[in-house]
Amino acid sequence: MSTEAQGSLSYVAIAQETAYDTVPAVAFTALSLSNETLGSSATKIVSSEVRPDRTVPNARKGNNANQGTITSDFYLSRYTPLWNQLLGGTWTNSAAIVPGALADQAYTIGTYVSSNNKFYLVVKGGTVVTVAPALTHTSGIVAIDGVEFLYVGANTISIYHHTLNGAATLPTGGITAEKGILGGTSDFYDVFTGGRVDSGKLTIPKDGIVQVAWDLIFRQLLPPATATASTGAITTPTDESVTSSETVILLSGTENYDAEDGNLTITNNIEKDNYVIGSKDRRGVNPGRRECSGALTLVFVDATEYDLFLNESTFSLAFCFRDLSGNFMKTTFNEVKFFGDPLPKISGQGTIKVSYEWQAFKRTAATDVTVELWNQNAAA
Repeated sequence: MSTEAQGSLSYVAIAQETAYDTVPAVAFTALSLSNETLGSSATKIVSSEVRPDRTVPNARKGNNANQGTITSDFYLSRYTPLWNQLLGGTWTNSAAIVPGALADQAYTIGTYVSSNNKFYLVVKGGTVVTVAPALTHTSGIVAIDGVEFLYVGANTISIYHHTLNGAATLPTGGITAEKGILGGTSDFYDVFTGGRVDSGKLTIPKDGIVQVAWDLIFRQLLPPATATASTGAITTPTDESVTSSETVILLSGTENYDAEDGNLTITNNIEKDNYVIGSKDRRGVNPGRRECSGALTLVFVDATEYDLFLNESTFSLAFCFRDLSGNFMKTTFNEVKFFGDPLPKISGQGTIKVSYEWQAFKRTAATDVTVELWNQNAAA
């Protein structure tokens, strides 16, 4: 039997702190991960004294850098604590929404409707000219007049709406993260406290699962333990990941199906060098200004997007995500401009594509970024 620790047995789990830098007495939640780099690297301090035997007289450890990145498939419901740490503020949880009955009218993506005692999610907007035949399917997607409806469940389920706006301050408590290294001759648990999310990056491929990378910075790493810090069994969410075909871009509120790939990054510009005399750990983990940016590769159809760049126009940019269960997330950047060199280039006989860099800001909008989530959980 193997005595080596195994990545397939090990995990990273998190919990929100009530008091900053204090392990909360709650059941931790496991994070899915493809890989992680959570660590505690120490600077190397080497004496510069000169000795007649040409040797180094001493070497010491300096300050600890407790930080790392967790990379995984993107899920809608399991990352709400990390979104909270990334944007600050507080999730607003609305009472269960009651979807309206399917009707002859215009529908926008993300709308929930009811038909034949069943709930559906609009995953492609448009106008329904006639509701006959009504929606009756119990799996997958069905289109009426080009409007696409995803089956969510019987009308006995409850659907809730959660909203998080970018805020000036981060939550009072940070994140405690536990890394369990299992499978060796003895289990090994590392617990990081006082964590903040330095950045979150979503990468949307041309074909595949959307990826997320969370950069985390902690104040300290506790001494290794032989038992989990979780109070009770660590919970493992069961929601579905999101693919590129389940992602839709909105430019100025209009669905855009010309994007080949894209990414978005929200960063808090955490101060990484906050050390003081008398301690090897950071004094605190403090944010700088929040910045939101990214890139889009678009198939060139006409000058609509290029004119936004050319005229330095301000517009809204939103990324809409859904999963197989009918959960829906909309991440909106309210004021955005395009940058880069998107003038079309002829590089061969194939489809012409252009790349745009985008930058969000807050000049007249209430906030720079808003995340909305619809799922069957009463609280985010």
